[in-house]
Amino acid sequence: MKEKPTIKSLGNISELRYINADNVTRYRAIMRYLYLQYERLSYWLSPEQIYSGVMEWNVLRNYTLEQCQLDLDQLVSWKNLTYRHDGSRARTVEEYLRKKYQYLITPYSIELERFLEHLEGVKGYGGSLEPTLFDKIADSITEIYEHAGDYEPKAALEAWNSLYDSFQKLNQTSMDYIASLHTGAAEDLMMTASFLIYKDSITLYLQDFVQALQRRSYRIEGNLKLINQDMQTRFLGCV
Repeated sequence: MKEKPTIKSLGNISELRYINADNVTRYRAIMRYLYLQYERLSYWLSPEQIYSGVMEWNVLRNYTLEQCQLDLDQLVSWKNLTYRHDGSRARTVEEYLRKKYQYLITPYSIELERFLEHLEGVKGYGGSLEPTLFDKIADSITEIYEHAGDYEPKAALEAWNSLYDSFQKLNQTSMDYIASLHTGAAEDLMMTASFLIYKDSITLYLQDFVQALQRRSYRIEGNLKLINQDMQTRFLGCV
């Protein structure tokens, strides 16, 4: 069961502000550039590098390096970026003391950019019914039973991740698929002559899924009952 939200988790998230700020295009361009550079293993970047990279996209007009610096400062205050003193280019003590900085995208913002990148490819609910995931869940539970819960630590974590990922994927893809059946497009299809063909195909699809669930459920349930409390404790301890 997922934990209940806390007051803190339901509070304001400063890292999200750049997505809908007044200068959203400028902020989004900077964040996307830093995210893409992060994926290319280029981490700490100077304002000049960031400004040059963003301007190559030709999405910002009359944008200056000074404005870019102000935007970087704002993103730091929102906790989207972190910074460090860059003394590598200084030739004199005076230049070193001018406090030039390099910037790095924060872990929270990396996940935000990944999420936004994923959203750009979303066309609908999608989803699917994947009966093979029942086999993966059943195999994982059988393996835990056959090991009597005893694993090397790394192997235990891999077994847990395989089981959990299969269950989570089965749950999410099924929910998305069922939601797709409740869309306006699906309802419109039901009013056309094509509905009979559509109905037959979806009926077979659902039947295959339910039959796979019925066949595997006995194996899953049986092995879950065989895994006693002592086995559970040993396995979770290894995880």
